[in-house]
Amino acid sequence: ALNSSLAELGADSHAKIKGGVTTKLREVLSAFDVAWAHFEHKYIIELIDIEVAARGLVLAAVKEEQQLKELERSQATGTEGEAQLRSQRSQFLARLSRLNSAANLSWKGHHDRGAEVLEMALEALKDLNSTTLQDCSKNALSSHNAQVERVVMHVLANGVVEAFEKVRGYIHEVSSSIDSVHPHLCNNDGLVSQMSTWTDSWELASRFMEPAPLLKAVCEVIGAIHTSRRFIPSFATMFEECDVELFLVLPRLVWLWFLTDPDRHVELMRRLVPHHLDCQLEPPARDEQLDAFTRSFNRLMKALVDTLSDHGVDKLCRATEAKQRAWEVLVARVVAGPSVMQNTSLKSLTEAAAANKTSRFDADTGVDIELASAAAALESFVYELERWSIELQRHCPEYWCQCSSVLVRCLAKEELGTMELPNAPQPSPPTSAAVCPPASIIAVAAAGGNFSSWWA
Repeated sequence: ALNSSLAELGADSHAKIKGGVTTKLREVLSAFDVAWAHFEHKYIIELIDIEVAARGLVLAAVKEEQQLKELERSQATGTEGEAQLRSQRSQFLARLSRLNSAANLSWKGHHDRGAEVLEMALEALKDLNSTTLQDCSKNALSSHNAQVERVVMHVLANGVVEAFEKVRGYIHEVSSSIDSVHPHLCNNDGLVSQMSTWTDSWELASRFMEPAPLLKAVCEVIGAIHTSRRFIPSFATMFEECDVELFLVLPRLVWLWFLTDPDRHVELMRRLVPHHLDCQLEPPARDEQLDAFTRSFNRLMKALVDTLSDHGVDKLCRATEAKQRAWEVLVARVVAGPSVMQNTSLKSLTEAAAANKTSRFDADTGVDIELASAAAALESFVYELERWSIELQRHCPEYWCQCSSVLVRCLAKEELGTMELPNAPQPSPPTSAAVCPPASIIAVAAAGGNFSSWWA
């Protein structure tokens, strides 16, 4: 329009302007002004259409949420009522999926299983609420495993339901201020936050709730860590104070749990360190590095047990107590990590071993030779373990973050903290006057099956 107006002025436009603003110039500028106004009108209408289309995703979700709320208020019961609720929840989540694709740029866009996982979580919570811990088997082992599984299932399922309710709450609130929704949905911080939380919750549940072997493995490692927390005060304090060091300790304990029975505990590790396992075989075969690490662990445990057995105060309790004390020393040293002083292992072993007249001491240092050798082996293993611990965290960081999230959230549950663990098998009473040290909580882990291979 501007070029057309200038062309109409012609070559003598300068002369006409020199004599004042002419009628021709006014007509040209007026035509240009009309064209510009038409352009602005069209541009604004297109922006409005874009905003309406973007907010239409939110409005559609609002409509489905309102219908879901009406169904819930009607208190529909029976098979037909439940089917209607499931159908409406599915429709609402289908709208959320489209909204999530537009607003949550961090979402990877894979298949959305939110509706399926939500129904699974609701069903799980319903089953958990209909049973109590007293309904569990009277058998100590079965009861222990059932309690741990209840905690894990409740944490995962409850996380999904809570995230779903928060998303519903946000959609309900935004319905009264739809004009405040930014047309670029990714610029709405509240919406993006709710979508991310919802996506993370159902992805976490779908990953750890469904495969029965994986769920069992997670329950076992939680039971093993919970047992360790019972007899290591510093480890328990990490949980109470939410210490950052806790996230350095967790991968070390996961490795110890795996090493106690590599064939049976492989289900979780095949997802965390798949490059060290040939998953085409059943059970998956370990590569040379992991196999060497396993042998290193077995050698260390044998050395610790042999050393502490030789320092027992009574023959009748040496074997059982040596295993208990050896495991306690190892776990306590692993929790402390490689940054502590070098003499920690020797001090721990010395405290764990009872006095024995047959001990061999170094003439120059006065240190028990066998204890010193075992302590050196323990220190070497702790440093080797730290390398594997870092690899566990970094090889599949997303999976490890999800796994550690489940571990911490489950271990923080009050139900797990007050859980009665099965009684440990007690050794036969000693015949001498010497008092055999009390059975430690580690024997509980043996009874619970968490360290079955080594204890066997």
